[in-house]
Amino acid sequence: MLEFIKTDSNDPTFRALIDLLDIELNERYNRPLDFKNNLNEVPYSETVILVKKENMYVACGCFKEYDEQTVELKRIFVKKAYRSQGISKYLVSALEDWSKSLNYTRIILETGVNQPEAISLYKTLGYEIIENFSPYVGHQLSICMQK
Repeated sequence: MLEFIKTDSNDPTFRALIDLLDIELNERYNRPLDFKNNLNEVPYSETVILVKKENMYVACGCFKEYDEQTVELKRIFVKKAYRSQGISKYLVSALEDWSKSLNYTRIILETGVNQPEAISLYKTLGYEIIENFSPYVGHQLSICMQK
């Protein structure tokens, strides 16, 4: 059974999970381990979800306001040992529901060309590829999507 915990971006568990995400992204994109991408930084957010399974924190994600109607999904991550179990679908759905409850009507996100699993997930969930939005305009490794 999955447990969804709403928290904020200062939560140490969220920070630990996104550190793991950064390590994985650095490996996928062949960047040094100390590489920090300011595009992936999350300013303080009160819209973070942590996912627990069997008393273990296994996933996280959040969103931030992009404009009055739109939120951007950020830092969606599932630990490797817990992938292919549908957790990411439930997590994205929970983030979508939360954003709708706050009266947002559009969701955008950025993923990368070296993340085919993410691209497939988002397409399955009804997201469409769009022109890169700011600040990803001109970034050839970025793929932007919306729903």
